[in-house]
Amino acid sequence: FNVETVYNIYRALHEAAPVTEKYITITGAVKNPVTLKAPLGCTYGELIARAREIGVRRFVVHPSAEPHTPEERPDRVAACKESLVRLAEIGRRNDAIIAVEDLPRTCLGNCSAELLDLVSVDDSLGICCDTNHLLGEDLIEFITKVVLKRFSKIRQKSRRSGDFCK
Repeated sequence: FNVETVYNIYRALHEAAPVTEKYITITGAVKNPVTLKAPLGCTYGELIARAREIGVRRFVVHPSAEPHTPEERPDRVAACKESLVRLAEIGRRNDAIIAVEDLPRTCLGNCSAELLDLVSVDDSLGICCDTNHLLGEDLIEFITKVVLKRFSKIRQKSRRSGDFCK
């Protein structure tokens, strides 16, 4: 569980409080990192427009959670592509860059071929490479396949130095 989930469980058990909002953290290459409360049901378009108001232009999205079985993967890929088409349009309306992050294990976008397939639905979509997620593909091989096509940024993780983007 993450901290927000634990907090919501505590409030539900001890205060009978329903979950009506979600915390959204905006951090990275922004002048003023901030955590905002967004009402449940708030659309991605509303969140992106709100973040643009404080100077955020680049948004990294995860194409899925997991696990995914091989049998359901084609349907999940198709649904993800439909969502990415809508997100790309939201990005254009808000002068925002949408980048799809590579993910590990059974998640969608766990190799360069699938990630390139996902972003093929719209030329404005970029790719964010989390070097910690490339468990089945060599980093140089991955970058060679995607860098000239859709590369947006690299997220590098280290247990000692934390999380930073280039």
